[in-house]
Formats: sequence, C-alpha cells, structure tokens
Amino acid sequence: MNVNRVRYQFGQLWLWKGVKQEVWYYRFYEPGTDGRRHRRNVKVGTRQQYPTEALAMRAVDALRLSINTGKSQPKPVIMETLIARYEKEELPVRYSTRAAYQSLLRTWINPKWGEEKAGRNGGSRY
Repeated sequence: MNVNRVRYQFGQLWLWKGVKQEVWYYRFYEPGTDGRRHRRNVKVGTRQQYPTEALAMRAVDALRLSINTGKSQPKPVIMETLIARYEKEELPVRYSTRAAYQSLLRTWINPKWGEEKAGRNGGSRY
C-alpha cells in the first residue's frame, strides 16, 4: 500500500545575479504524469521591479496558491493574492470584458479589499 501525505509547498525564492541584471526566480516541485515530482523554475521579475525579497515573495503568492490547489493553507490568504490569481488564470479572454473587469479590480476592489483576509471568517471589518 502506497500512501503519500499531502504536502504544502512554500517553494524557494532565489536571486540570480546575471551579467546585465539580477533576476528573482521561484523554484517548486510539480507532480508529473509518471507519478514523480519534477522541479520547476519560474522567473518572478528583476531586482529593479522587486527590490526586496519580501516584495518578490508577495508577487509569488498567487502562483503558490495555484501550486497548492486543494491543499489546506497554513496562513490566511489575503484578497490581493486571490485577485492576482484571478487575473492570471480566470480573467475572460474577450477584450472589452477583460478591460472592464481589470478596471473594476484596479479602481475599486483591490484598494478597498486588497489587505483583507479572504474566506468566511476572514476577519473583515466591513
């Protein structure tokens, strides 16, 4: 009997010092079709875009959510992370709808709800 426990991946964020610029990369494991885990690297952005490790980690939160889909989250998820994931994965393809949704998210939803915890017992003060 082969029993695999469910793991929550935090991944690893590292700074690659290239010739022209420094680039943040995020490393994580992904299950393959053969049942084995495969290591993946994703470029997060440059050092100019994210000067500190904390800012780069915040940019990776949406990716971390999609990697750990269906697994329990060890810390509360903020709305800004869910909005970023929605924009990457679920936003409609049609230009006019996409532009309208992005405008609403950027103008109204993210400024008001971005720092709030998501979920039923998110602790919202509104």
